[in-house]
Amino acid sequence: MKAGVDDLFQLIRALSPSEKRYVSIRNAGDAEALYVFLYALIDAQSSYDEEAVALAVKQRDKNANVSMLKKYLESYLIGVLCDYHGASKDAWHTYRVLFVSKILHEKGLNRMALRMLDSIRESSLKGGAFQAAMLSTRMLLSHSEDYYPPDELAQVQTELYDSSLEILRALTREQDFVYLQVTTQRLMRVMRSSNTDDVRAELRTLLQHECLQPGAAATPRQAITASSTQSRIHMLLGDVQEAFQFSIQNVRDWEQLPEYNTTYIVSYAGALNNAFIRALYARQYPAVLDMRARIAALPHTTHEMKLFKYQSLTQIDLIIVYLTGKYHELDAIVQAFAKASPDYQQYTPAYMMRSISTSVASLYFLQGNWQGALKFLAATTTNDAIDTTTEQARVLNILAHCMMRNENVIESICRSHKRNAKEQAKATPMEVDAAALARKLLRLDVQHNKAQAEISAFEHTHHSLISQQATEGKLFGTAIRLWIEHMRRGTPIVELAMAAAPMGADD
Repeated sequence: MKAGVDDLFQLIRALSPSEKRYVSIRNAGDAEALYVFLYALIDAQSSYDEEAVALAVKQRDKNANVSMLKKYLESYLIGVLCDYHGASKDAWHTYRVLFVSKILHEKGLNRMALRMLDSIRESSLKGGAFQAAMLSTRMLLSHSEDYYPPDELAQVQTELYDSSLEILRALTREQDFVYLQVTTQRLMRVMRSSNTDDVRAELRTLLQHECLQPGAAATPRQAITASSTQSRIHMLLGDVQEAFQFSIQNVRDWEQLPEYNTTYIVSYAGALNNAFIRALYARQYPAVLDMRARIAALPHTTHEMKLFKYQSLTQIDLIIVYLTGKYHELDAIVQAFAKASPDYQQYTPAYMMRSISTSVASLYFLQGNWQGALKFLAATTTNDAIDTTTEQARVLNILAHCMMRNENVIESICRSHKRNAKEQAKATPMEVDAAALARKLLRLDVQHNKAQAEISAFEHTHHSLISQQATEGKLFGTAIRLWIEHMRRGTPIVELAMAAAPMGADD
């Protein structure tokens, strides 16, 4: 059996339910076709099996060329996706008309080609679609002798040439905005691994770029890119108030697009979500609740928006439980998340599912519901990728087992760390320290003073992550800090969590 990764299989698996319904509608008129049979065959597979596909196709038609049939189906599905997502959108319509205009010119239908190109050029310039404007202008200029009367030709050619230079300058400016965006994304990745002064200096230099100065943006798209980039740069530099202000400006910039709540609704929702995060870090709590309400109010008639709400609102509502201290609302959120998961989990990136699960576990941890925390940590702690979320899940897992007095589990984790250290396998210092602490606490159960000394040593070592200042607005750090306080004072951890809620349980 030949099983593996196949582009066509991946394409079919990536189709959303609404896209699949559209494909089914398109297939209905040709239900007996071999490519429709192939589509259904691959769609039914949970993992790709080419031998089974080839065998089934050959049984249906012994003369079928499976390789060519797959290529046709791939091309067909891409066309269907274009129709589904773009047939009613200006961009897709524009490039289709440009393509048709070229065909019309080749057929000698110059008057019709000129009319279509003029229309596209005018609408593209008006809408800031400079690539389409440049392409249509170039086509008009290249075939100007076929399109314009001889007595107008010289003047028209000059005007088209001058216009093309203006469009070229606009395109260059567009590239500047793209450069700023991708450079900021690159520096964000570098910052995560190194946090060097050189990166900060480069970020500050980017802020001085002419495209990020007031009034530099000439189109709504450029304004959106500028405010988004400025918000991200300030966030990376730790300027949380500035980052918040630019995130709010980015929301306003999106709202300047007429189609912001229709064609671009998912992107607009992403801007609201970013503003929520910036408001959280800036402690702008009224804005936190406002962004949540605005996301919830967005229409969700498409699968994409329903998926966005599943992913975004779940995380937001978990954060609001922490902010308000309303831990009695946690079970309802978790139940709604679990109920929706079968429909959306396959379309949600694994890292996001790990993040949601770890947030749920952190809140159960703050409730003192150690068993509930362990339930949501199970999948994340076994993840091979050692990222921040995985580290946090493993530390919470260790401490929850400690609170349940699962000595065998703690002993097994400690031995694993010792064995992996010899094999140079990855286990972060905080994981190792948490396991060592848990082991000592279980052994020092009746020796209060020694146990407190071990807790203090752990707190001192990881002060930068779990101090009052470091944990404000951060769920994991707060969970560890309040657990330490719980171990010292004996006060139920949920009482500490409610008292420490940034917005207060009664707000």
